[in-house]
Amino acid sequence: DVVCDSVLQSGAEVWSYGLAMVGVSVIINLFGLGGVGNTAVIMTVLTVLPFLLFVDLGLFSGKVDTSVLSRAHGDWDIGGYLSVLLWATCGFEFSGFLAGDLKNPNRNFPLGMSLVILLMTLTYLLPIGVGLATGDDPTTWTEGAYPHLAAKLGYGEWPQYIMIFGALVSSLGTYVAYLYTATAALATMADNGNAPFFFSWRIPRTSSPWLAILFYAAIHLYLITFDFSVVVELDTVFYILQVPFNLS
Repeated sequence: DVVCDSVLQSGAEVWSYGLAMVGVSVIINLFGLGGVGNTAVIMTVLTVLPFLLFVDLGLFSGKVDTSVLSRAHGDWDIGGYLSVLLWATCGFEFSGFLAGDLKNPNRNFPLGMSLVILLMTLTYLLPIGVGLATGDDPTTWTEGAYPHLAAKLGYGEWPQYIMIFGALVSSLGTYVAYLYTATAALATMADNGNAPFFFSWRIPRTSSPWLAILFYAAIHLYLITFDFSVVVELDTVFYILQVPFNLS
């Protein structure tokens, strides 16, 4: 939504951007875990750097008022907050499908998950704190607000474009990882006879379940036509419905 609100104008442009993102993600996933892993490392760095820059620029902008952080800012949309919060943490359990591909998973998997949660918490709290402390009214914030907040720090427009770039990389990196874990789950179900057998068809060299990847990509291209809030609500509902099956 950062990109859609800040750069893209028409529905055709939004869909074209989504098509490009899905296409690149499919290609990366066809290269297997090695391609996905290397891409994830690079995109994590490129995603975090704009947020670090935003925090640094905000702290040295001369506009920081920490007393703002203790004030109430409008009414809480508890339902929307909980939906987005749950959506933001959906998918962590799918990372378990990667454990078998790790070296020393008993050590590296919990360590990796802990670092991800710490990094995710910091990249949420610090930028939000800077946005509040620099005097911007949070009741006016919408999806994609960070580029607009960066433009108000007093350094010109270039921080805005850095944040947009970070949003592009973040959404692409998230989708690449999600596509890999989701298709790995579907392929495993097919291996066990719990899904149609053809979803287990793999590329011999990379072991990538190519048909499962294309199947998910087609569904996601259709969902691009929906509003972000609708997708979040649908995703949350289906996630809650499938949790009992994961625990059974």
